[in-house]
Amino acid sequence: MFNAPVRSPLASRKTTMIDSFQKLAGRIRPLRFVAMGAGVLLTVAAGALIFLSDHHENDRYLIPCAVGVLWCLSAYVFVSTFESVPEKAETARGFWHRLGRRLHRGWYWLLAFVFVGSTVAALLLTMRLVSIWFKDY
Repeated sequence: MFNAPVRSPLASRKTTMIDSFQKLAGRIRPLRFVAMGAGVLLTVAAGALIFLSDHHENDRYLIPCAVGVLWCLSAYVFVSTFESVPEKAETARGFWHRLGRRLHRGWYWLLAFVFVGSTVAALLLTMRLVSIWFKDY
């Protein structure tokens, strides 16, 4: 008499933030090594400006190098962290397996919140450093 609505398996599966981060990290995965290489080059450039330069005129390139290193490091850590998020726990598995999977995903949720917070902080720091850079140079 009572007909329950038929749900597709895809309709019951919501996309969460960490799943979206995993998809994004998978798409930009080839840029991981580009970000690492650019970060190393910018770090070497900043070190050369600090230790090898005698003129204070070259100090104007330190702020862009610092901002570049910050964002390269952020991109590399994002891709390295979120490319391997575990799948959601299946109901067919045992209790301990589901609990372990949920705890593992819970760790990624904590990392996601930390990453969002650090991205906001990096954005604010970038805006501040760029405004100082434009004002001074």
